[in-house]
Amino acid sequence: MVNGRWGSLNEADLATLALLEEGMPPKQIAQVLAVNYQTICRRRRKLKTILDVTNNDQIIDAARRQGLI
Repeated sequence: MVNGRWGSLNEADLATLALLEEGMPPKQIAQVLAVNYQTICRRRRKLKTILDVTNNDQIIDAARRQGLI
């Protein structure tokens, strides 16, 4: 788990974030992490909400600024 404002991020969220940073598309992330595609969609929505952004590029930028990746 991550502390602070991002305390609700778990290891699965961070793994998803790391693969997004690599430029991997959501369907491929789902395959790599052996989860359902919809699970990745939920994790991305969660990341967008927590980081207060609207798209994947902004997720990565915000996560870098916050030291999450």
